Amino acid sequence: MNNYTVTIINHGCKLNQYEGESIEYSLEKRGFRIVDFKDNVNPDVVVVNTCTVTNRSDRKSRNTILRAARTLADRGFLIVTGCYAQTDPNDLKQLQGVGLVVGNREKASIPDIIASHFRDNSFTHERSNGPFDYPVPITPHRSRVFIKVQDGCDMRCAYCKVPLARGKSVSSDPESVMYALDSVHESGYREVVLTGINIGSYDWHGRGLVHLLTLILQKTPDTLRIRLSSIEPESFTESLLSLISHDRIMPHFHVPLQSGSENILKRMKRPCGVDEYLAIVEGIRRMKPNSHIATDLIVGFPGESEEDFTQTLRVVESAQFASLHVFRFSPRDGTAAALLRDGLTPDKKAERSRELIEMGVQLNYRFRKQFEGRVRDAVFEKKREGFCGITDNYIRVMVPNSNVNLTRKLLPVKILHAGLDETTGSVV
Repeated sequence: MNNYTVTIINHGCKLNQYEGESIEYSLEKRGFRIVDFKDNVNPDVVVVNTCTVTNRSDRKSRNTILRAARTLADRGFLIVTGCYAQTDPNDLKQLQGVGLVVGNREKASIPDIIASHFRDNSFTHERSNGPFDYPVPITPHRSRVFIKVQDGCDMRCAYCKVPLARGKSVSSDPESVMYALDSVHESGYREVVLTGINIGSYDWHGRGLVHLLTLILQKTPDTLRIRLSSIEPESFTESLLSLISHDRIMPHFHVPLQSGSENILKRMKRPCGVDEYLAIVEGIRRMKPNSHIATDLIVGFPGESEEDFTQTLRVVESAQFASLHVFRFSPRDGTAAALLRDGLTPDKKAERSRELIEMGVQLNYRFRKQFEGRVRDAVFEKKREGFCGITDNYIRVMVPNSNVNLTRKLLPVKILHAGLDETTGSVV
């Protein structure tokens, strides 16, 4: 397979990124050559791993598919997969250049599909056994590895299409997680990110996330640090809050809020109110000082008044988030909110979105600025302009090119300057 080139393009969440990188890793092991879409190449295969969380996500995925189709080599073919492919496969099959649409439930089979095509010009393959049939992607350019421990969601928030794309919440067995962690550590990594759609709902025969984390902390080397991906606020029980104080669990937590208005949260069918949410943020900071706390926010949900939006601004300022992920509401077919009257104009949604995004920029700058002159441990990866260290509390620190390869190293870095766009430092 050495003569064939493949490009993987990932949209959306960290879980999608993990699955795409795992497919890339599997193909490399089979002898395919991975090429970058940005390098103006004409690959034999393009895999577009789509997202469908918003209308804008759909549009971006479609645009990528159409651009990718134009770059294909002669007799090349295009595979579309991911959440958009799971929920709307017939729409995507109609797009010019699409050779095959593969939903999430068979995404792990894509390396077999590609191999069979070049072996005997067919798409025959063994069916994927489930959502955890992905090898951990050991890639040379990454400083850390994502490990998938959970998939799907049972929450059914009014605006969210993810349960339609990912199904009910399912969890990986602890033994498989431990095996993956051992493999990662032996490969020289010093940080893993436990990822899923909602890892707070991890459940293996009645044993939850606290049990899994306790096992990891007991049975893996002290030199391997643990970072958690997005966790819903109601998952922060007292036992989880107590456990995150452990030194090996990084002070970086993504806790979705969605709105600072009690009225809108109820309309969204969110289970956690504002006061409860702020108490959780306070509990995280009490257990883990200097934590980077990020959140998701939706503007323009049906019925959102000026006062509702003002309440969101107040809560965001009160919580002192380190970063914001802002989305404009868009109705998604199959969700409860798609039936609600959407009274806000696109211009008003855009205005509110810009205001929150700018607030997020300032909050992130303020968060990073307070660490100027201080030293934090960081894992490093190579960038074109030098090395980038990711600190324990998720500050990306650029350091000058070094004669020593810092990739995957865990080293103390002194933060010298925090600007609006970049933080710079030096290895201590």
